[in-house]
Amino acid sequence: FSLDIGADLKIEGVVDRVEQLPAGGVEVIDYKSGSSPDRNLARGNRQLLIYAMACREAWSLHPQRVSLYYLACNTTQSWLITRSDIEDLRETIVATGHQIRMAEFHPRTGTHCTSCDFIHACNYGQAWVASSGKGLEL
Repeated sequence: FSLDIGADLKIEGVVDRVEQLPAGGVEVIDYKSGSSPDRNLARGNRQLLIYAMACREAWSLHPQRVSLYYLACNTTQSWLITRSDIEDLRETIVATGHQIRMAEFHPRTGTHCTSCDFIHACNYGQAWVASSGKGLEL
């Protein structure tokens, strides 16, 4: 799919699967190769919401549910979505695009910094690691 988001922004991608639901509408499914985590990662998942947006806008489908299907353990995590979930995501995408264009897209530091491949080139991550006492060898 290729979506014009507005504000000169375009998103392109490939949806793994779209399944017709018995009660109407569709379910958007993304396959994952690993095992299912303890918490439901489908809830609020931006990737899945972008796919739902593509279903609605590129193919005139009505997404009702998004799901992550974990192949390693044959389990599914799902989330029922609303039209406002997709519209809220659109606003986030436009705002983020604006921030990037204005060079206002600041990195978010946290525990993920300790396993980042780019920590040696990132002053923000290095500062977070140093202040957190995580003891990473920089």
